Amino acid sequence: QIRTYPMTAFAALLISLPSAAGFGLAPAHAPPLRLRAPAVRACAPASEEVDVVVVGAGLGGLSCAGLLASQGLKVAVLESHYEIGGCAHEFNVNMDGKPVPSELLAKKPQPVFKFEAGPSLYSGLSADASPNPLKHIFQMVGEEPEWINYDTWGAHLPEVPEGYELSIGAENFMEILRRYGGPTAREDWDRLPEQLMP
Repeated sequence: QIRTYPMTAFAALLISLPSAAGFGLAPAHAPPLRLRAPAVRACAPASEEVDVVVVGAGLGGLSCAGLLASQGLKVAVLESHYEIGGCAHEFNVNMDGKPVPSELLAKKPQPVFKFEAGPSLYSGLSADASPNPLKHIFQMVGEEPEWINYDTWGAHLPEVPEGYELSIGAENFMEILRRYGGPTAREDWDRLPEQLMP
């Protein structure tokens, strides 16, 4: 099944950041909300004429659609998966262990576990001069959300069911390994790059 998503430039770019939305990303001209597939409905009729068809609603496709729409072109994005975002999408699993599409969850709320299929942390989006290519796309489109910086992160792990929160940075990551990773965790981490080399 192919779904068609009519795109505005800003919507295309915001939904390309599903994980970042959970960290306080909010459009500057709208109340805070989490943007997911239901925010852009699969509603364009098959007979509607568009200037450009983008195949794939991953980061590349949504960035391309956002840039094209910012130039006044009428853009449709086609996606075969039930979630948009490509390798950076988020998915939901209900209490019975079954996947629940975001579009269904918006119509019929229920308790779910949320999982990220891609990156959890995005960096370089708030600074004006940034090496992050997604920041460049927002700048080219000429619209940006309000970026909210954070300097701590945390997690709930089997080893730390009560969770932890530490400042962001390499030294603090090493502290997490020392505290919760077991007696060889830091040495194992230091050896990992050697094992990854071709």
